[in-house]
Amino acid sequence: MKKMLMTILFCAVSSLLADDLLGRIIASFDDLYKSSTAQGSMTMYIKTPHWERTMTMQTWSKGNDLMLIKILTPTKERGVGTLKVKNKMWNYLPKSDKVILVPPSMMMGGWMGSDITNDDLVGEYTLAEDYTIELLAQNPKTPGIRQIKCTPKAGRSIIWGFILISVDEKTLIPVSQKNYDERAKLIRTTNFKEVKQLSGKRIPTVMEVIPENKPGQLTRMTYNDIEFDKSIDESIFTLTKLREPVREAQ
Repeated sequence: MKKMLMTILFCAVSSLLADDLLGRIIASFDDLYKSSTAQGSMTMYIKTPHWERTMTMQTWSKGNDLMLIKILTPTKERGVGTLKVKNKMWNYLPKSDKVILVPPSMMMGGWMGSDITNDDLVGEYTLAEDYTIELLAQNPKTPGIRQIKCTPKAGRSIIWGFILISVDEKTLIPVSQKNYDERAKLIRTTNFKEVKQLSGKRIPTVMEVIPENKPGQLTRMTYNDIEFDKSIDESIFTLTKLREPVREAQ
């Protein structure tokens, strides 16, 4: 009887610890690059078997609903911008002075020719609210790394069948993310690298997105600098500001 009670107690404690770890992983991942506000500069490098290019950009965001991106270089694309307000997204092309509303049919298209989709930028879903999360068993081959399986809840317009996220068990910082379709086929892998302290938060400053169906292709996003929780006027997130010429600092 004593042995049985000890076994029950052990299972209960293990379950509580697993639930606590799962909750901390979810909260950490959802808040990784988000705060009340965030602004900074990034570099995007795109490589394919036939060409490669690098772009630098300024970014501003407020919560989950507002985001503005302005391209700084190369010169021929300077001033190209993207604005997100809730679930709507616009692109601005300065050469033709046109603002284009991105239709739902183009949400899975690559942003600026990259492997990051328009839907990724809209990013209105969170693990906590929109996915059912399962903490997978520890893999003895990868000590210190835990994996969670994220399955979209019913009624969410999420294209993925499920997502597997691997995180460092001590720091809760993600190591990789694998996105699968509804047939459990791997579509792309995102690797998180070069963890640094920026504006009071430890974050991976490099994200490499690798599509499975495009051998030799990748997109690398690098945070050059970022500031969290600095006041941003909401007037920045308007079509008027989208069309304004870019400045080195704002």
